[in-house]
Amino acid sequence: MFTKSDGYPSKPAAIELAWRRIIEKYSLPKLNFHALRHSYASFMVSRNVNFKIIQEQLGHSDG
Repeated sequence: MFTKSDGYPSKPAAIELAWRRIIEKYSLPKLNFHALRHSYASFMVSRNVNFKIIQEQLGHSDG
């Protein structure tokens, strides 16, 4: 969860907008913010991290 400076949760649209700005600023591939979960999971698999740990980090309860 992302929070604002006052501690309240950020709105998903605000996070997506900030992500799009980062993509443009650094000329990154056009991925939506949610796709970072998949990129993270793939990276962790490439580092031979135990699948159960990856599952827990991503918040998946089954599998």
